[in-house]
Amino acid sequence: VLAQVWIPDAFSPNNDGINDVWTIPGIRAFPDAILTVFNRWGEVIFRSERGYPTPFDGFFKGEPVPPGLY
Repeated sequence: VLAQVWIPDAFSPNNDGINDVWTIPGIRAFPDAILTVFNRWGEVIFRSERGYPTPFDGFFKGEPVPPGLY
């Protein structure tokens, strides 16, 4: 039996306490998973450690990334 992972297609890192980080439900079933986020030019703006222990918070090099598709 395989665990299911749901990848949300949006989150809102606006510090309102709701959906401020990109949480991936079910990712804990895959302890070796590594998540990488790219900008529209193919640059890596986020790469997780194994297991995605710290979710992406919408920041790159200490600055918020602009709204858009990643």
